[in-house]
Amino acid sequence: MYAPSGHASHLEDLLDDRKLASVMCDGSPTNNCVERAGGKRGGCNAHGRGGLVAALRGGDIRAARGIELYARLFEVEADAKEANDSLEARFTRRQEKSAPIVEELRVWIEESRAEVEPKSVLGKALGYMTRQWSRLTAFLRDPKMELTNNEVERDLRRWVLDRKSWYFVGHDESARRAADALTLLTTCRKMGIDPRRYLREALAKNPCRRTRPDRAPP
Repeated sequence: MYAPSGHASHLEDLLDDRKLASVMCDGSPTNNCVERAGGKRGGCNAHGRGGLVAALRGGDIRAARGIELYARLFEVEADAKEANDSLEARFTRRQEKSAPIVEELRVWIEESRAEVEPKSVLGKALGYMTRQWSRLTAFLRDPKMELTNNEVERDLRRWVLDRKSWYFVGHDESARRAADALTLLTTCRKMGIDPRRYLREALAKNPCRRTRPDRAPP
């Protein structure tokens, strides 16, 4: 999607009269309208774990238990990936193995908040996890949700690193066409489709494509 700025109003206009289902997106305030449009928004447990890691690196060993629980959660996801689980099989695995770990994590967070200084690194991490709990546990309620937002973050990093290229699109219409093309290419990559092959076949079937008289299709 192309937008002349990063304001949420452009995304809200796109979502007007549309109903969303499961959404994995970054935590920018720009994306808060996703939930207002009815979308179920997944949280990022990599961010949740990251706050605990920062606390432990700062010398707060009280964060170790939470990191241990997260290690077990990530191991379940790794096992599902290694087994090439379908969405249904992965969801069943989560209910059987991840759900009990999440409950242990919830209890640990509640008990820890009672004794951890709220403004400490660990206290802020626990506060974040508490506020985001519904989103962080969405993967247990929706089989399409991921445990982390890492894939989306990697995609965003690509566009940020390439942003100097967008300076030279010329005008808004060119930017819109570039965004449309990038959307097609990214969708192909997500679905495991060769982008070059897709574009060749799609353009060949386009009845509006221009052809030279001496190169008319047979």
